[in-house]
Amino acid sequence: MRRLWIILALCIFGGTSHAKDNYPNLVWGTTFNINPNVRVKSAKVLTKHQQRIMRDTYTTTEQKFFKYWDIDRNMCRLNPLEVVVVKSHHELNDREKFPDETAYADKPGEGNNIIFGRYYVYLDKLFIIPVLPQKYFWRANFSHEVLHYLFDECGVEFESLEEEHAIISDFLEVHRDVFY
Repeated sequence: MRRLWIILALCIFGGTSHAKDNYPNLVWGTTFNINPNVRVKSAKVLTKHQQRIMRDTYTTTEQKFFKYWDIDRNMCRLNPLEVVVVKSHHELNDREKFPDETAYADKPGEGNNIIFGRYYVYLDKLFIIPVLPQKYFWRANFSHEVLHYLFDECGVEFESLEEEHAIISDFLEVHRDVFY
């Protein structure tokens, strides 16, 4: 009977997540709530200014999301989201910490493609690069990852990840004055 439960659990949970994370549990530099539903844990200490940028970007993304697509917030499940701020963008490219991913960044010296964030649909967990507003178009990239979460939580489905990315790009272009 026990083996049956284990097989059933593997079928249900093993097949739903396309990737998993092995990000280590750390002594977190900063932890705080953006709102009662969104918890942030940062590998590095975040200043009050950086925390405010995260709060403002998340809140603005959420507000504009519901208005732009005319979605009733009450129709979305909005499970608790855990946001993990990693030490550097190199960690998001680590195949040991993030096995089974479909995309990795260029190796140092081989290009300029980096990974800005990783969102895990079935875990409601988002990994994001450090809060560096003047680098990486941080607000836009954080908003991009939050939009993946909001689409998922509101049951918005796309034909492909490419279609979802195109729609997110359009949204960010329309709101480029906010997500710069």
